[in-house]
Amino acid sequence: MSTQPGIIFLDLDDTLLNARKEVTPENDAALKKAESEGHRIVLTTGRPLAATIPLARQLDLYRPGCCIVAFNGALVWDCGEERAIFHDTLSRDDMLYLYREGRKADIHVQVYDMEHVLSDRDCDEIRFYSRRIGIPVIIDPELPESLTEDTTKLLFIDEQDHDRLEAFRQTMQAWAGSRLSLFFSNAALLECVNAGISKGSAVRYIAGHYGIPVERTIAVGDQENDIPMIAAAGIGCAMKNAIASVREAADYITENDCENSGVAEVIEKFLLPGRYTV
Repeated sequence: MSTQPGIIFLDLDDTLLNARKEVTPENDAALKKAESEGHRIVLTTGRPLAATIPLARQLDLYRPGCCIVAFNGALVWDCGEERAIFHDTLSRDDMLYLYREGRKADIHVQVYDMEHVLSDRDCDEIRFYSRRIGIPVIIDPELPESLTEDTTKLLFIDEQDHDRLEAFRQTMQAWAGSRLSLFFSNAALLECVNAGISKGSAVRYIAGHYGIPVERTIAVGDQENDIPMIAAAGIGCAMKNAIASVREAADYITENDCENSGVAEVIEKFLLPGRYTV
């Protein structure tokens, strides 16, 4: 048993955050306790950076010594230096092809710059997404050709028909081969980043960045995109409310769900003095 400092990687939606997108008082108190014992807290999300910084500020995790994993591992942001210490982007050719194929299939497609979510048409999907995570929208009918910045990820949304989104994933993955990775962050959200990029790759990168063995890391999540970090971490934890494949991949499944401070349970079990077991 070790009491040396470690790192806990936390998914946001339906993990650290409840259905109302709130951090429970118990989770907040547990995060503060873990930090006071020398452990690092890393918010690890598929969300864009601009939608994650406000939560990091709220939790006092936007300061020197803290970092954020955004875009499912494609961006690692140093909060003290306010700069990317890792950033992987899609090729323009891949972005253009995927965007056009999504539109041909009549699936909503969106991309990002560092401050906004962008799409070629206004629709319920992008408005709901924008309100849910708190990021402003730019509607540009000339997309995708007008996009001049590098693209960190694409997101395809279908709130009504998961099977149609799954069929699109299979077709696009067959085209992309080993070059790109397409995966779900929930049943309605299909994400695309370069192959080799994941929350798991971020776990390994940040552990190396801080000089902490991966064996002294913990990861907590609930959806398909969390499986790589659960597999990479020293202890991989699934929320009680996680989908079946995440629970199967985990070393530990919480007794409490995201509505009842399951993250606090993980911190109390594995990170508090005398109970840190990785």
